[in-house]
Amino acid sequence: MTGAKKAAANTADQPIDHLILGGGAAAVSAAIALRLEDPSATITLLCADEGLPFYRPALSKQALLGTADEAQILIHPASFYAEQNIRLELGTTAIALDTEARVVSCASGARFSYRRLLIATGAKACRLALPGADLPGIHHLRDRAECAAMRREIAAGARRAIVLGGSFLGMEIAMSLRDLGLEVTVIEQREQVLPHVESGRVSDFFRRHAEERGLKVLLCDTITALHGVGRLSETPGRNSISAAGFCPPSAPATAWLSAPCRSWMVRGTGQPRAAR
Repeated sequence: MTGAKKAAANTADQPIDHLILGGGAAAVSAAIALRLEDPSATITLLCADEGLPFYRPALSKQALLGTADEAQILIHPASFYAEQNIRLELGTTAIALDTEARVVSCASGARFSYRRLLIATGAKACRLALPGADLPGIHHLRDRAECAAMRREIAAGARRAIVLGGSFLGMEIAMSLRDLGLEVTVIEQREQVLPHVESGRVSDFFRRHAEERGLKVLLCDTITALHGVGRLSETPGRNSISAAGFCPPSAPATAWLSAPCRSWMVRGTGQPRAAR
């Protein structure tokens, strides 16, 4: 069966020509390119998300603002994958890779054998190791469910938000929250917003533009704890701020390849297996 479905069987004895880990734009683009190059190859995408692959940048803009529904942010509808004979395994999270046997094991118990493997898992939200980091009201905007949770909280009366990080994503989220009527503070630990631009003049321009739109920008600062009774209400740092929302930066979503907490380690890399 092609198209979108959940992994339901052990397929380790049926090698897939091209197995792709990830459900973002890079993974889908790779699958399309492989289909053009090899019309008869078997292609499977393992996607941790329950829904069809979508344009993740839309989360901080159209989806958060509510100007686009779910169908409008999809990369392709389900029918496209069926037409292209690209198999989607949704809600399927890879937890181990055996490079000698060429098998990927998943949290569901399913195992996928492959001839060629592409890891295109993108990034995941960083989780802060700070007191109060598990309080309700702290959001990590990396999927549709979290976007929906943020919109519900705003609809329920949230009026202030903190965005941790003044990068492109952080500033997009901050501007969208401001457009939704919230009082927004951006906290950036470096000397300028958009630090990766490597241009002080460009960064200063966007900082001034954000401040003219009503954002408060704190530079060379970070938070030391997250306080609240029942939910987030304050983030102490050099400047203590009351707020109802929080959005941290991201990191590569590949820790499962070598994390010692997993029951498997990667074979073929010279690393010992962890105890089962």
